[in-house]
Amino acid sequence: MFVDGLEPRHDPQVRAHEAERAAALADELGAPLVVARSNVRSVTDGFGFDWEDVLGAGLSSVAHALAGGLGSVTIPPTHSLRTFRACGSSPLLDPHYSTERLAIEHGSITSTRLGKIGWLAANEPALLGHLKVCYAQNRPDNCGECPKCVLTMLQLHVAGVLGAATQFPVAVDPAVVRAVHPRDSYHFRVEWSLTAERLAGTGHDGELRRAMVDVLRASTVAAGPRPADDRWLHHQTIGVADTDALLELFLEGRIPRAQPPSRPAEPTTVALVRWGEAGRFRCAVAAPGEATGAAGRVLGALVLVPLPRSVPVWLADDGRLLTRGMPDPDGATLREPDGFLHLRGGDGRLPLHLATGDDGHDQVVTTDPAEAERLGYRDLRLLGHLEPVPADR
Repeated sequence: MFVDGLEPRHDPQVRAHEAERAAALADELGAPLVVARSNVRSVTDGFGFDWEDVLGAGLSSVAHALAGGLGSVTIPPTHSLRTFRACGSSPLLDPHYSTERLAIEHGSITSTRLGKIGWLAANEPALLGHLKVCYAQNRPDNCGECPKCVLTMLQLHVAGVLGAATQFPVAVDPAVVRAVHPRDSYHFRVEWSLTAERLAGTGHDGELRRAMVDVLRASTVAAGPRPADDRWLHHQTIGVADTDALLELFLEGRIPRAQPPSRPAEPTTVALVRWGEAGRFRCAVAAPGEATGAAGRVLGALVLVPLPRSVPVWLADDGRLLTRGMPDPDGATLREPDGFLHLRGGDGRLPLHLATGDDGHDQVVTTDPAEAERLGYRDLRLLGHLEPVPADR
């Protein structure tokens, strides 16, 4: 199965190229190809989730959309027995997304990433030319510079088949290896170590091995200053939070905290400001305490951190307010949201309504539905709820 739309950085041309390559791979295997298109990443990324934390659920949602033609779907494993950690896709988790109609299975975790490449080299060498692992750049081949590409190239080199993997550079440069900064990932570091062990100590292999060892040593917690926020690692994913807890326990001898330590106060909301007049209404955001100008009217506050059941909001370059499902020819919704609305009211929250003008493009956002009708706007709808702001704003 090839799922189009899972890599947000890829434009339509690159996605089309990858679909063509998937078809060529299916022909090579003599297997039927199922092509699915999904917007699941726009949903998960819009709510601020790390894709690794929701990987199994996201892929399962695509599988269930095709349940009428499939009896079971296997999710390829992220980890092996050597690197098994908390992750959004796991043999302990993925089968629970099954239903009576469709079985969700997790692939075998008996082989490391290095072992899988060795298996390909020995059993299906013709498939190596189709190998694509890079998601760091918008391109149909592999960049050869990001951590994932460099690790894969080193493992292909160890297996003696880098030349057959034609989507990668033809050789591994030790300088490129030294430029890698390992992600805060136990899985990556174990695979990096296993690969370094397989390199000889002399010649070009020796240079690569020394470069890999230098990268590991330079990235240890002992090699750098203590983080200012009292955490060893920045919490981005389930696995990183778990690693941080282990470091606290083993390096500091203290019980890992259930909650991260307090950090310097940062703004958690941003004011939503409307200015203009009928036919020319536009919106902007302003930081707490920032002057909005005499013509600006503060409607309320958007939340900066996505909460459960929150509604993302984007502001287009021309000042129109956008949320999911609204036409967006300028691509504003492809970037991070400017803030979030609460889906539900209560706690003094203010309902935010949107209505459009006769041409369908002009809009007004307001907390007073009667105002939109009074100004001649139509198709009024409730978008969500704003946080209240102090009266002096």
